[in-house]
Amino acid sequence: MRYRALDGWRGLSALGVALFHLNALGHFSALGFVQNSFLLVDFFFVLSGFVITRASADTLGAGRGAGPFLVRRFGRVYPLHFVMLAAFLAMECLKLWASRHGAVLNTPPFAEAKSLATLPSNLLMIQSLGFYEHPTWNFPAWSISVEFWTYVVFALVSVATAGRTRTWFLAGLMVGSWAVVAMFSRHGQEVMADLGFFRCLSGFLAGHFVARIADRLPRPGRFGTLVEVGATVLAVGFVSVAGTSALGFAAPLVFAAVVAVFAAEAGALSRWLSTAPLQALGAWSFAIYMLHVFVLENLIGRVVVIAERHFGVALIGVGHDPLGGADYPLILLGGRFEVDLLAIGYLAVVILLAAVAHRVVEIPARTAFRRLADGRLRFGTARAAGEPRASA
Repeated sequence: MRYRALDGWRGLSALGVALFHLNALGHFSALGFVQNSFLLVDFFFVLSGFVITRASADTLGAGRGAGPFLVRRFGRVYPLHFVMLAAFLAMECLKLWASRHGAVLNTPPFAEAKSLATLPSNLLMIQSLGFYEHPTWNFPAWSISVEFWTYVVFALVSVATAGRTRTWFLAGLMVGSWAVVAMFSRHGQEVMADLGFFRCLSGFLAGHFVARIADRLPRPGRFGTLVEVGATVLAVGFVSVAGTSALGFAAPLVFAAVVAVFAAEAGALSRWLSTAPLQALGAWSFAIYMLHVFVLENLIGRVVVIAERHFGVALIGVGHDPLGGADYPLILLGGRFEVDLLAIGYLAVVILLAAVAHRVVEIPARTAFRRLADGRLRFGTARAAGEPRASA
């Protein structure tokens, strides 16, 4: 079953995260929602738990099929992760070559987060299991790392337990993981390479339990649009004000409510989210999420630096990390409206490249791994059957 409204939500959320990582002083960046859009990653976790529970109810839910399930999930996240890691590695090699030929670089090759020492853990997708304090290489991939290992935990529990034992065990994992984040996080819900696994596990399992009770929830009927508007106001308001405060710890609960409302697809907002453009964004959302930092670092950032040097004008300032981290380059250009145009162009480039990556990398890889999971791997033959589109 496809959840078209949730697909639309997923696409818009991916764009929100992409805007969050654009360090620029414009009107978009001044919005509280954009400044706190790192919380939308929790929406992805909850949505993943919901859709995967629905899609695997007759396999994992029956205590079988862990192997094929994990093969499919691996094929969903790893191929594009590997391609983007290779792209970042290629850029570091290019920087090394350029530095040896007299080029002046803003940052040395293979430094800090892109050191060769951290490359093996990224290849194994274990880079965000507490080995490092901060994400390495492709920044957003921290969540892919923790999500895959969340799949592993979920699959093992599903095949090893049943009935009330499984329910109570998963509920304990959910509450316990949430408590770990709430007790040990230094910056609210914004934990990644350090406690990100617990953040993901609590959100994923919140989505899992929503999936289990969704059919028993009352239908909104003629109030569907009103309920959807209320859920949207709740989500946007929450993200806008929560930030790194203690309120941010409520993210799994808030987004679980949003997923429950829009899974019913009972109002006008669901119909809008089901339109072709938003469905396309939903299909490309994983690629948007995985490649936007590469575009920022190797296209947007470099073009602005070159323009600043060529024209001799100040286009870049210094941004101060509110969490106490290192200062970072802040794109200023000529003013806020110019930065807004840059942001729109940046999103357009990201969407275009994501559409290509989805077609060239994601679809073929997903097809191949589905066949592998089904024991019928035949390259170049029939296309794989469809899957729920609103998946992580």
